[in-house]
This record gives sequence, structure tokens and C-alpha cells, in this order.
Amino acid sequence: MTIEKTALPTTYSAVDDVIAYSYLVTNTGDVTISGPITIDDDKSTDESCPAGDLAPNANLTCTATYTVTQADLDAGSVTNVASASGTDPNAATVTSPTDSETVTFVP
Repeated sequence: MTIEKTALPTTYSAVDDVIAYSYLVTNTGDVTISGPITIDDDKSTDESCPAGDLAPNANLTCTATYTVTQADLDAGSVTNVASASGTDPNAATVTSPTDSETVTFVP
């Protein structure tokens, strides 16, 4: 399983700006990964993935948002890290490597 994360917008300028994240999750294996497919993101708390399983070579897109804080303005950027997970046919958890995305502050 792999995950590729993107962010829009790619910059922010104020507290309460909202960054929308999109996670492309792909099953690179040869067995179906049972859902729910979940996202673990160290910044966002509202991750959402379509219900269902993920067949071999198939992909799905999950989404989340993050609201910029004063600490993010002070830091000059927001970097977050995410991974995806599901369950293989043997009931073992399958987890993707992590992917990170940095969004920068532009005054």
C-alpha cells in the first residue's frame, strides 16, 4: 500500500486559513485490503475515506483539512505526515510508508 499526499493551497497567510489535504491510497499488493481504509495524519483530525475494500492495483482518494494556527505563522510552515492502513486477508494490519507535505507561510 502506498500513500501520496497533496495540499491546497500550497501557501497560507493568516491564522484560520484552511489547508485541504488529499491522500491518494493505492493497493500495490496482490490481495484485497479490507476496509475501512484509514488515514493517520499527525496534524488533521477529520480524515475521511470512501467506504469499502481496496482491490489489487486499485486506488482511492481520502480527504482532510487543517486550520492554520498562530504557531504555524510563527514557524513559517506547516509540515504534516500521514500514512494509510487497512486489513489483509489474514486479519493483519497493512500500513503504507508515510508521506509528508509542507505548506509555507507567505505574508
